[in-house]
Amino acid sequence: MDDVQGNTVFTEVRDSRYSGDATLEELQIAVENAMTGISWLDTDGVFRQVRDGYAAMLGYTPAELIGSSWAVTVPESDQPTAVEAVHKMLDESRATVETRAIRKDGSIFYKRLLLVKTVDAGGRHNGHYCFMSDISARKEAQRRLVDAERLKTIGTMAGGIAHDLNNLLTPIVGGAELIAATRCQHEAPARSIHEAAARAQELIGRLLKFSSAEREQKKPVNLSNAVSVALQFVMGSLPANVAVEADYSAEADTVLGLEVSLELIVMNLVANAGHAMRDDGGTLHVSLRNTSPNEVELVVTDTGSGIAAERIDRIFDAFYTTKPPAEGTGLGLLMVREAVEDMGGRISVTSTEGEGSEFRVVLPVSQASTESDEKDNAHETPSLRIMVIDDEKPVLDVGCGMLEHLGHQTDGFSDPADALAASSGDYDLVITDYRIGGVSGLDVIEKLEGYSGPIILISGHIDSSQTLPDKVTACLPKPFRILDLQEVIHSVLQHSSSA
Repeated sequence: MDDVQGNTVFTEVRDSRYSGDATLEELQIAVENAMTGISWLDTDGVFRQVRDGYAAMLGYTPAELIGSSWAVTVPESDQPTAVEAVHKMLDESRATVETRAIRKDGSIFYKRLLLVKTVDAGGRHNGHYCFMSDISARKEAQRRLVDAERLKTIGTMAGGIAHDLNNLLTPIVGGAELIAATRCQHEAPARSIHEAAARAQELIGRLLKFSSAEREQKKPVNLSNAVSVALQFVMGSLPANVAVEADYSAEADTVLGLEVSLELIVMNLVANAGHAMRDDGGTLHVSLRNTSPNEVELVVTDTGSGIAAERIDRIFDAFYTTKPPAEGTGLGLLMVREAVEDMGGRISVTSTEGEGSEFRVVLPVSQASTESDEKDNAHETPSLRIMVIDDEKPVLDVGCGMLEHLGHQTDGFSDPADALAASSGDYDLVITDYRIGGVSGLDVIEKLEGYSGPIILISGHIDSSQTLPDKVTACLPKPFRILDLQEVIHSVLQHSSSA
């Protein structure tokens, strides 16, 4: 017997019960101290000897396992892997395999098996020893490591995706605002376009905050309004055979958070409930009530397929999903939990397979007012001559249009070389994109000759860890509104006058 990194290694065992070889007993004593569980199975895969430790790991007594097939201890989906290991053991006298095991109570854990072929005194195969150890802790550690790496990758990708999407949203937001500002017959649809784009911008921001573990600035939000809006938004995607009931009976329903976070919670829980009822239909119930003067509870209940007992403890884990690969990412409920905990709340679930599920979200009530602090009229600014640099032509055109709407004169450049060739000393303000094609906007700023005025950097996504040069007076994230543009211009002018 060789012991390599804690794994007992055999070549072939000649069974002493038939050969009279006394060394097998010594071998068993040594192995029993090194392994968690030991059993011996005959050529039909039936347990004939079972040690206490082996049976205890599976939730049985030795007497309950003896006489039964190995198949009762392995989930059906994992049995082909186990059979393959047995064939290898028959060919090579030993084999190791990692697979899942099923306990007497139906719960699942991961095990590592060492299978060692035994022969009788005549050299004929008469069964095999099975040495089993519980590797669930190691598997869980490995899974968490893989999840962490995948989340890190998503975080890296999120910045690039956000930049591209925000570039696309900028002309939509700006164009809709310009149309609405003309007070024409298209004002109402333009405002609808603007609201939808603004909601998309908030969701992108939530993805960035989630991936970077940054915390947003919370504000008082009316939970009933947020839930109602989110429910209306997701209703169209629910199966036609699902009936929706809503009951908003909470009197104190102001919470400290973000509308987009609350909508994310509702949309995910409602969408999952709809998915659980898509085959047979059912009833989706959404309610709000005060469980105490200091807490408000959101409950989403469905009468769908429910969640299996062995899965319910993992549904909030990253990348864990009960849906097919094309239908679920395993991130929805994780983001829900993150959003709930970020607002100081808690989430729980109860479910019975075949009968439905109930998710409860409890949030602390805030005493702050939900009135908006946004002013109807932004600070007025004098007419300026402004250089605008952006390689995205739609963004450039809308940006110049918004500035001209505010009373400024603009020169737009989509090519950085043309901007550098211009007489930059004639401008009162420079607004440039963070990324201009293959050129950094920061490099363009450094090369502007004869210009020492304020500079506004705009971008779909700016890495918060990056240090910006002193020449940059302010940053403005895309997409931006006319009011945002007016306010940042006022801010940089105030900064320049006090410098």
